[in-house]
Amino acid sequence: METSRPLIKPSEPAFTRRLSQEDLKTDIPPEEFRAVSPGKEVIFASLKKDMFKDFTEGKMSDPDWFLLRIKAEKLSLTTGFNRLISLPSIPVVPFTHQKKAALDALRIMRGRVLLADEVGLGKTIEAGLIMKELLLRGLIKKILILVPASLTTQWKEEMLLHFREEFHIQEEQGDWQEYDRLIASIDTARREEHAEIITKIKYDLLIIDEAHKVKNRSTKAWKLINKITKRYILMLTATPVQNNLEELFNLITLLKPGQLKNLREFRKRFVDVSDKRMPVNPEELKKLIKNVMIRNRRSNVDIYLPPRKAGIYYLRESLPEKKFRLEVTQFIREYYRRKKDTKGVILSLMQLQKALGSSSAAAMDILKNWKEKTDPSQQEYEILSKLSSLGENVGVNRKSRALLEILKRTSDKVIIFTEFLLTQEYLRKLLEESGYKVALFNGQMSIKEKDEELLYFRKDAQVLISTQSGSEGKNLQFCHIMVNYDLPWNPMRLEQRIGRIHRLTQEREVLIFNFSLQDTFEEYILYLLSEKIRMFELVIGELDLILGDFEEDETFEEKLQKIWLSSSSDEDMKKEIERLGDKLLEARQKFQETMETDTNIWALFE
Repeated sequence: METSRPLIKPSEPAFTRRLSQEDLKTDIPPEEFRAVSPGKEVIFASLKKDMFKDFTEGKMSDPDWFLLRIKAEKLSLTTGFNRLISLPSIPVVPFTHQKKAALDALRIMRGRVLLADEVGLGKTIEAGLIMKELLLRGLIKKILILVPASLTTQWKEEMLLHFREEFHIQEEQGDWQEYDRLIASIDTARREEHAEIITKIKYDLLIIDEAHKVKNRSTKAWKLINKITKRYILMLTATPVQNNLEELFNLITLLKPGQLKNLREFRKRFVDVSDKRMPVNPEELKKLIKNVMIRNRRSNVDIYLPPRKAGIYYLRESLPEKKFRLEVTQFIREYYRRKKDTKGVILSLMQLQKALGSSSAAAMDILKNWKEKTDPSQQEYEILSKLSSLGENVGVNRKSRALLEILKRTSDKVIIFTEFLLTQEYLRKLLEESGYKVALFNGQMSIKEKDEELLYFRKDAQVLISTQSGSEGKNLQFCHIMVNYDLPWNPMRLEQRIGRIHRLTQEREVLIFNFSLQDTFEEYILYLLSEKIRMFELVIGELDLILGDFEEDETFEEKLQKIWLSSSSDEDMKKEIERLGDKLLEARQKFQETMETDTNIWALFE
């Protein structure tokens, strides 16, 4: 039997259909259809007519393709969700509780579910599994994932890394209709000009991460999600109840309107009037939410997250290093006062300030570009030249000497994170001259180059120096020691760095070293993170719960930027940092109360 040669197209959305008797004896229209088998996705072209005539003449197909076709036909007959057909086709190996959650979500809840596992148990993997199953069974095509702005890149990379599914991050208004697989900020989506477009589109699957952010039915975000046309919806949150049980009602209403009756009836039957966070009739409520919510706790799943320890190296700069930093800082402040209304100035000044906290090499590179590309006045040119000269006299940075001290104490592999390419190159040269084998990872590398460097790190090199792009999407849990050579002003990026090695598949205690130069702005940031939020004691995922309401108007990074730019003196800056610290402490205490409430509530359902 002669057939057109099958075409491999694994990137296209999958669907299956059964062959009819008509297909076997007549020409098939020139449409293609996909057959899926474990580990392979194949597009079969149209069949020729007179199949039985070819058979009698001994014209036979390739046996491998025939067996693959048989498997595809068997899959096309699968109507229920008795097993996960996606497991052989994805790189990630899900835990038992994640596989069960995906099956229950599809089989019992019909793809409309609140995934409410405790922090750190892998809700993203559960959502990805459900999505992949629906894709392979041909049940979905148009997918929208709404997440906090800080998590868009992480979701894109997780979907590609773990499920081989490519998503686009929304940037333009036209993206909503153009892309079938889209990740977007929920804050952007709720804006009127975007919401008007979104609500006219029919989505097959809608995924909402950090769903507790849409717990209030009076907000634009809740109203938007309620109005979106969607066949399946997955909502992810570790804390479905934060302030009162009505939040649970609001979330479940988005999934399955009427499941908990109306709000008045819900209050009457289930809300304790003396404490609106606690339920009355918990057994009855449990039966109702069991059909729409899955919640796994650490105490009832067979996984282990090793402890982590963090230390801060408080370092004193050399005199040339300190003089360079103080002179550049003064230049930044004076330039800001004179030209703060000029477009792009604030961004450039903040980048210079951050580079100053990384290395003299990174700061000098920015000063050089500024001198060559911004057409400075004669006075500014002279100042920039003077600053560059001071930078050249710094010599070996104090942080780099501390790094060498750490490396001398261990033969284990170490990941060093920095925000700047010039710092990365400076450290590579210093460490190689000191006899260390060094791998690099940064956003300017091709995929092949990145993979080669990671393989080199795994097999031969002791040290990997990575920029921020290396902190997302690649799991490096074969290493258990990391150094934050410089500090991102966005704490979520710092958490993402830590998350590359402190994750469920890590087997050893994780050690985190943070460098802090005394009397610098970076020292103040580290003080806020370590003393007020106590970030390094948290489980991955808890930081976002603390910063959730705290960042409602401005992000943590924007608040820091405002303090730095508006402070007239170091004393003034310290006062503003303390005020910010008090607010962070309140946010931390509120988080602890939420977790206690969460424990008390769900204990009633067990």
